[in-house]
Parts: sequence; C-alpha cells; structure tokens
Amino acid sequence: MINTIFCSERPNIVFIIADDLGWGDVSFHGSQQAQTPNIDLLASTGIILNNYYTSPLCSPSRSAILTGYHPIHTGTQHDVFQGAQPFGTPLQYKLLPQYLKELGYETHAVGKWHQGFHRREYLPTRRGFDSHFGYWTGQSDYYDRTSAENWWALDFRNGELPANTTEYEGRYATDIYTERAVDIIRERANSSSKPLFLYLSHQSVHSASRRQPLQAPQDLIDRHRDVQDLDRRTFVGMVSALDDSVGEVMAALKMADILNNTIIVFTTDNGGSTRGTAPGSSIDYSVGSNWPLRGSKCTLFEGGIRGVGLIWSPLLNSTYISEHLMHLTDWLPTLYRAVGGQPKALGPIDGIDMWDILINNLDNPRKHLLHNIDPIMGVWALRYGYYKLISGTVYKGNFDGWYLPPGESN
Repeated sequence: MINTIFCSERPNIVFIIADDLGWGDVSFHGSQQAQTPNIDLLASTGIILNNYYTSPLCSPSRSAILTGYHPIHTGTQHDVFQGAQPFGTPLQYKLLPQYLKELGYETHAVGKWHQGFHRREYLPTRRGFDSHFGYWTGQSDYYDRTSAENWWALDFRNGELPANTTEYEGRYATDIYTERAVDIIRERANSSSKPLFLYLSHQSVHSASRRQPLQAPQDLIDRHRDVQDLDRRTFVGMVSALDDSVGEVMAALKMADILNNTIIVFTTDNGGSTRGTAPGSSIDYSVGSNWPLRGSKCTLFEGGIRGVGLIWSPLLNSTYISEHLMHLTDWLPTLYRAVGGQPKALGPIDGIDMWDILINNLDNPRKHLLHNIDPIMGVWALRYGYYKLISGTVYKGNFDGWYLPPGESN
C-alpha cells in the first residue's frame, strides 16, 4: 500500500476530454471551417501526438484513460454504457484519481462521467473524485439537461444529488462546465495547498439527441456564416465553444499563478461522428470530420480511432510533433510518473509510461498496438509498425469511406 504523500510542489494536472471531436475538426490539422486558436496554441507550444489512438467509442475510451487497462481486459470494449444498463467499469479496477489522491492530490471531475451509475459505488465521488458536477450518462441536451438513453429524463448532477436546474436554466452546457472548472481553479488557488487534478470531460461536440442533435449559441453559429451547410455551421459553432473553454481554463490557471506548474492534456475520446455513404446517413445525426482519415466514430479505421491529442506544460523539454505510437491507456502511468509516482505500483496495467519518452523525444518501446477485439460486432484491428490488419465492419460498411465535411474542399 502506498502511503499518502502531501506535497504542494507536485505539478497540477488538467485533463480535458472532448467528446467526438474528429481529426478534421481542429484548425491545426488543416480544417478550413473549424477555427480552434486556443487548442492550436497549446498544440504549437506543446507536444502534438500525431500517432495517438483511442477506442472507437466513448465509454471504452474513458475506461482506458482512468484504469490504464485495455477495454478488452475490463469487459468494456463492445459498446457504450446505456442509461438503463446495470453495468460500468468494474469496481476491481482502481482509477487514476484514486492513485493521485494517494499522492496528496485534490481531485475534481466536471462534465461527462459515462462509467456506470447503477449503484452508488460506481459514482465518480465513490471512485476517487472529491467532487463531480455534470451528468452520468452518455449524452445530454445542451440547454435543458435531459438525456435520452433508453428513457427520457433529467441528468444533471452536483455530487450525488440532482443539481439546481433553475440556477442554470437556458444556459449552454459547455459554458456551465467551463465556469465550474474555472471556479475550482480559482477556489483552490486561495484555499488549498494540495496539487490539483481537474478532469474536465466536456459534452462538446457530441450531438444532443435525435430531437435536436446539434446545438450552439447563436453568436457562435454566426461566427461561421461562410459555412453554407446549416448543420455543419452549427457544429463548428460547437467546436468554437469548446475552443473558447480551453482559452478560459488557461486564463484561469494563469490568473491563479499555477500555470507554470501544470500539465495539460487535451484529447478526444474517439473519432468524429460523420455523415456516411448511404443518403441521409450519419452517426448520431452529427456532421463531424475525420478528413483525410478514413471512417467514422464506431469504426476501426483511422478516422474512428486516431485521436486529436496533445500534451502541454512548461515542464516539457521541447515542443515538437510526436510520431510515438501511443494509446489512451498510457495516460495513467505517464501522468503518475510525471508527478513523482512509481509506475510499478500500478500493477499489470496495459499502459506504458511515456513521460521520459515524450519530454526527451526518445525511442518508443511500443511497436504494436491492439485497437480492439469485439466478438459481438465481429470486428478487430491490430497495428504493428507501419502495418495495420483489420477485419470486419460495422453498420454494413456505411461509414467506412472518406468523408469531407459539407462545403469543405480537398
């Protein structure tokens, strides 16, 4: 058992997850429509992860981040956790915030959980987080906080209790979660000597529901009048809200005078939800972009699993575009090592400690990577060196092509 270490000199960690942000939905990857100046700034002054992989869906990806185990080893590899499903990331797996608390960290989660809530033991506040403000399911309306997963109900939580919806009535979810994250940074700067772990799991840019899938404030939609397709214009407005949030969090860290001792991770949970080959088809009624990568969210082609990712910190020795083969499972041992933990204490996890490799641009010990094995869908994929072997398809192959977003040219 690791003794609790209380040390204010350990770096703060701000871990930002975007939901369904595609490879082609950020301007530092060449998008002509989505402008992401704040994310681009982090990328250009940090380490861009150019060979970085996620799972094809959000629950497995979050499980991999938090446990360090590949989803095939936690039984979470097949699908997302549905709202009425009595299942979640199994309790025998210790999560990242639990490890960090043993190193003296204050831990807070904001936004999407999606790791199970059918019993209290599965709630974020029972699995290492001092607080959670957000929602437990996989999607939510950006304005009224309702969720439509097997049922239609309100899903808006403050800790283990329903949040006060009246206080936030009519406000956009991305703004609400950003405000909470900024408040946490400001409050702990004045009242806590503990290092901070902030897990900001954004709702953006996941679609809201079949009723009204794409939602953004009108002023952000109006920023992009040059985008002719109305759905895509709304979507890039959602991307702008996400990017504005990153800028506000950075400003708060600077104002609190802790930016210089902070590690920031920005990652998507999977590829973008795109339109498909069949007329009128789309994943989650969305119009994300993975161009020029092939496929959509849910597939094991590059567009479904090659993720937007970066790490930023004044603690880095250099800034560059990394071609190191990296996986979501690597975040737990990498961050644990970065803040002074010993990765051997994490047990037989699947993730690799990449901290020294990344900050010093060393040779990577990982030469191969299992993307997934899903016996229910009948799909699997494996990467070895510069080769990839893939078998099977999903949704009758309707999302296996290359899809430019509406109005964008090659």
